[in-house]
Amino acid sequence: MTRFVNKRKDLNDEERLHLFMLLFKDFDGKKLIHGLKFIADGEVVNLAKKLRKRVGQKQIHMDIEKLKEIPLRRRKTVVCLAHSLGMSKSIVHQRIEDDVIRRHSSAIKPQLIDENKKVRLCFCISMLQVQSSIDGRTKVKFMVMFDHVIVDEKWFYMSKETEKYYLIADELEPYHCCKSKKVHYEGHVSCCHC
Repeated sequence: MTRFVNKRKDLNDEERLHLFMLLFKDFDGKKLIHGLKFIADGEVVNLAKKLRKRVGQKQIHMDIEKLKEIPLRRRKTVVCLAHSLGMSKSIVHQRIEDDVIRRHSSAIKPQLIDENKKVRLCFCISMLQVQSSIDGRTKVKFMVMFDHVIVDEKWFYMSKETEKYYLIADELEPYHCCKSKKVHYEGHVSCCHC
């Protein structure tokens, strides 16, 4: 990712001299631009930059140890992380673009055990209807399910299926696992479809 680039270009001394010569060549004689007056008087013009040493906005230091001490639940969004660090969110966002902080997504992957596979397969087989025809062939069709009631349950999970964290570049990724999505829940709501 690239950071915001300032539209004003800082020219080196050769480019500044070239630009000065172009301006002086196109001068019409009505008004002297700053710098042309010195040439008209026969004086030497200094076109060197007046910028000395380190210039520009000073970078705000981020304490890495303080970031490591913040729990993962407080590092899920940029706003929450910035509040925990006591910095503005734009500075935290700049550190993400500079690869000091990285974003990590962790997804829960439920494990389907053999018992669950057997139960699902038995249910599918029980819904098959075998029909024999006159010529001796057997036809397999699914049963008509107009006389069945399907109960639909909505589970509310305490842990999300996917969570994102903001980590330091060399920090270990958190291990986010669960035997089944139904292990962690608060409650459920049931409804019937006929």
